[in-house]
Amino acid sequence: DGRSWTALGARSKHDATPYPWLVDYLRGQDKMGHWIADVKLDPHNPERAVYGTGYGLWMTGNLGAATKGAQVKWDFTVVNLEETATLEIKSPSGGATLLAAMGDVSGAAWDDLSKTPNAGLFRPSSDSNCSVDVAELSPAVMARVADGTASGGYVSTNGGVSWRPFGASPWIAKAAHGGRTPAGRIAVSAQGGFFVWTPEKRAALCSRDRGRSWQVCEGWPSDRNAVLAPVADRHVEGVFYVYDRLQGQVLASSDGGRSFKVAVTGLSKVEPWQSVQLLSAPGALRDLWLALPDGLVHLPAGDRPPKAIKGFSEAWLVSIGKGAPNAPYPSVYVYGKAFVSGTAIDGLFRSDDAGLSYQRIDDDRHRYGRVLSLAADGLDHGVLYIAAHGRGVLVGRPRGGA
Repeated sequence: DGRSWTALGARSKHDATPYPWLVDYLRGQDKMGHWIADVKLDPHNPERAVYGTGYGLWMTGNLGAATKGAQVKWDFTVVNLEETATLEIKSPSGGATLLAAMGDVSGAAWDDLSKTPNAGLFRPSSDSNCSVDVAELSPAVMARVADGTASGGYVSTNGGVSWRPFGASPWIAKAAHGGRTPAGRIAVSAQGGFFVWTPEKRAALCSRDRGRSWQVCEGWPSDRNAVLAPVADRHVEGVFYVYDRLQGQVLASSDGGRSFKVAVTGLSKVEPWQSVQLLSAPGALRDLWLALPDGLVHLPAGDRPPKAIKGFSEAWLVSIGKGAPNAPYPSVYVYGKAFVSGTAIDGLFRSDDAGLSYQRIDDDRHRYGRVLSLAADGLDHGVLYIAAHGRGVLVGRPRGGA
């Protein structure tokens, strides 16, 4: 009744072995703490207790062992209860099924979505990785960026099995106030020979030797608020695009990111605080999609004029995946606001005919809060990965052939 107390820390053993990311994060330590938020005791079983930390939940079934001089065993109980802040996801054209850049715990490359990866783990697992990209035509080549790290990012040429840090660049790991510098976004060319890196609020950089050296991109907008993320053409090597939101135009580079020139004008101008995403589709040079606050725009290959997709009043995110059987064009997935039976509805939508028609693929019972990234599977039609902020990665699959 509180007259005496037994400290649990020295008598506890935490088993993290089923979760390689946590083993790596803990670096051999076994400790009770890290943002303990709450403890619950089972009123029907005095041996059972659970407590929450910044990693997740720890649960024991032999709490009373502590008062007998024995060891209390704690298991990590987080299956299907992920809290991870997933910042960007990609689904490669081969090799790994899914890449995820995550806050605080780096992220990973998944071969099997039902298992926590080990070989594909982004190490060290204590970084905040903001962005990850993969070469469309050579998916063994990947790059990711990490806040506050000495190099700013890492490169893999074996599908995420091992990584090496970026080479020398103008990157500065810490801001003037001492905090971590946001690493921004990364794009990898179609064959993986060139990278374009945009550290937040700094000059854009390009690499022509897979990240071993870097130089400043020419022709980039001078206003750092103008650009969010570079995009690599998924069909032709060394071609990159970026959307200048303040001028409403697409800039393109055909020399591996060394220089950019205006390629498309007359598009919507977007305020710095508004959402916008530029995306390249596989299969043809300069086949682009643009998600804007006032709708969805397709910039077809072959220098054809931009085409506004009817029915969307707002588009926040867009992704391209494997097309429907016998369809001549990949499937397009959109997170935004579209008209369904005359009513504007927020949701997830899929088009199997290049935007001529679309169907809603979520429903009113399944909403995802703030979605940070979408990745449609390039090898499995209808499969969509969703980075819902603070909820890990959700996987959506068709039901009943829909």
